[in-house]
Amino acid sequence: MGRCIYCGRCEEVCPTGAITLSPDFELSVMNKQDLFEQADYKLAACHRCGKYFAPVKEIEYAGALLRQSDLPEVVKTNAGALLNICPECKRKNDVSKMVNLYQENKDVAR
Repeated sequence: MGRCIYCGRCEEVCPTGAITLSPDFELSVMNKQDLFEQADYKLAACHRCGKYFAPVKEIEYAGALLRQSDLPEVVKTNAGALLNICPECKRKNDVSKMVNLYQENKDVAR
């Protein structure tokens, strides 16, 4: 709140509706630091390497959006499994798949 100018823009653009403005506007304090609030988020660890990579709340939100989508169940299941894997492990997995496909295509061409 120490940086807020009460324009309401954050409330307008919040995709989840988590930000709402209140009628409290007389916030007088002796120390500006008293206006700052801290939010602590639990981080999710990658299921492959164990490295922390994203807030659990964000992953749960992405999973909820995925479940609500009109995608086939097979796609939802596969995509849901990827939510718990860090970007680095996803890249390594994709590279190994590409190498295997290249090898298979190379063998077929012979």
